[in-house]
Amino acid sequence: MYNSIRNYQFLGNFLDLINLYYKYEFTSILVTYYLFDSVNSIYDKEVLRFGAYERVGNYSGYKWIKINYFPVAYSQQTNPRFQQNNYGVNTATETQCVFPKINFEPTALDLISFYVNGSETTDVYQVSSFEQSYIGNKAPIYKVILKEQYFDLNNVEQQVERIYAYSEISDKIYEPLDYNLIVQATTKLHTVTTELQTKVIQNSKFISI
Repeated sequence: MYNSIRNYQFLGNFLDLINLYYKYEFTSILVTYYLFDSVNSIYDKEVLRFGAYERVGNYSGYKWIKINYFPVAYSQQTNPRFQQNNYGVNTATETQCVFPKINFEPTALDLISFYVNGSETTDVYQVSSFEQSYIGNKAPIYKVILKEQYFDLNNVEQQVERIYAYSEISDKIYEPLDYNLIVQATTKLHTVTTELQTKVIQNSKFISI
């Protein structure tokens, strides 16, 4: 027989590799994700299906769940605000992003606001469509198409029902109080671990490599 390494689980290993790549290897940016709150929102559930007088404002019954520090990847360059074409018609710009499933599935009423140089922009993008790539038994990966909206972030903030934050430590979404506790505990753990390693090295008279 050939002197070779046989891989009898090629497909499974390939799917694991793809999932690891999309979850840990790509360059991600942080956004604020506004997940549509179908439970607490007021809208026409029978005739119009998710229909409301307005998306934002006094005549809107929509509510959103705000998720801070949500990581997305493969976002494309966009030039907000509405851009005027050669015929003087204002058109909304589009961009896209990709992320694996993290506690929720996207909807066509979700909104996203990007961070630029550490500050959140006032431009709002709505999910106009999304594709789902399901790989084996792993979490699906979503490619989300975003279209710029005419309203500002302040309009959306007034209709936020709940606030959460994404933690990279556990890859889950938590309420702000729990999120802060996780960050504080992780910081203290890192400090204690560093001090213990230093003490061990000093007591054993070995030099750290």
